[in-house]
Amino acid sequence: MAHPTTRLDADLYLPTLLEGFLGSRNWMAAEMGKRGGKAKTDAKAEAARQNAHLGGRPKKPKELVVA
Repeated sequence: MAHPTTRLDADLYLPTLLEGFLGSRNWMAAEMGKRGGKAKTDAKAEAARQNAHLGGRPKKPKELVVA
């Protein structure tokens, strides 16, 4: 009888194995977006100034208080 560790019958799915090693597509997209958002360029600064003229970020709605 062979030792249990001499034969290994395992099915490996390469894309899943690589996803665990390299990270998932969602994770990669999030990382790329995070790095892009940290960029400080003249174009990004100008876009921020133009957006500010439109009123900036909308205020969060206040919750209604029911007494």
